[in-house]
Amino acid sequence: MSYVRNKVTKFQGDVSSIDGVYKTQEGKPINQLYVMKVDRIVRDEADLAYVESLVKANPSYFATYQRPELGDFLYADTNHDGNLDASDRIEIGHGTLPAFTFGASLGLRWNNFDFSMQLQGTADYKVYYNNQAFRFVTVMGQSLNKDITDNAWTPQNPYASRYPRLRNSADGRNNIASDAFVHDASYLRCKNIQLGYTVPASITSKVFIESLKVYASIDNLFTITSFPGLDPEVGATVGYPAVRQYSIGLNVSF
Repeated sequence: MSYVRNKVTKFQGDVSSIDGVYKTQEGKPINQLYVMKVDRIVRDEADLAYVESLVKANPSYFATYQRPELGDFLYADTNHDGNLDASDRIEIGHGTLPAFTFGASLGLRWNNFDFSMQLQGTADYKVYYNNQAFRFVTVMGQSLNKDITDNAWTPQNPYASRYPRLRNSADGRNNIASDAFVHDASYLRCKNIQLGYTVPASITSKVFIESLKVYASIDNLFTITSFPGLDPEVGATVGYPAVRQYSIGLNVSF
C-alpha cells in the first residue's frame, strides 16, 4: 500500500496558476480541481422564484453564467458576495494522483490443487470526468451515457431526476465545469484469479513427463467502483477499458 499527499512549498505566493479545471497554488496540492459548485437543479416554480429573488437583489447576478430555467443547474455563490462569477469556484481533492494505491495477493494450496488471486485498487481519488459520453448536452452523431438519458430532468420527472435537462450543445449552461463532473474514481479490481491442478507424478512419470499442471485463469473478473466512466483505472482520460479475459492452459516439464 502507498499513501501520497503533495503540497506546493514554493511557487508564486498567493498568486495561483489555473489551467482549465486545475489550480496550483503555494501551500496547496498540485493541480487541485477548481470548479463551480452546483447549488441545485431548478425543479419547479418554487426554485424559479428563488432564481428571480437573486436577480431582484442583483440584476447582474447572472452576467457571467446564463440564468437557469426549469431543469437547469443553479450554481452556488460560494463566497456569498451576492454575485455569481468565476471567483465562486471551489477547490476539490488532492491533485491528479490517488491518495491510496494498494494491492494484495492471495495463494492457497490443497493436495494437488492451487488457487491464487491478485487484487489492486485506489482510494480517496477525485477526478474530473466530462467526456466519453458523460455530459449534459446533446451532440449530433454522438452518444450519451444511458444513466444520464434515463435520469435527466424532464417535465414528467422533475423531482426524481439526478441530472439537469439535456440541452443542445449550442447551449452549454449545464455543461460548465462544476462539481457535477467530479467523481470518485476509487476502485477495487480482481486483476487475476487462477485455479490449477497438478497431475500426480505417479501418473505423469508413466508417460515420461516430469510435471503437468492444468489451469484456468480469468483476468479482470470484477471491479467494484462508483465511477460512471468506462474504467476507473483509466480514469478521466480517453482510453480503452480493461477487458475480461478467460484462458485455460497446460504447464508441462519433461
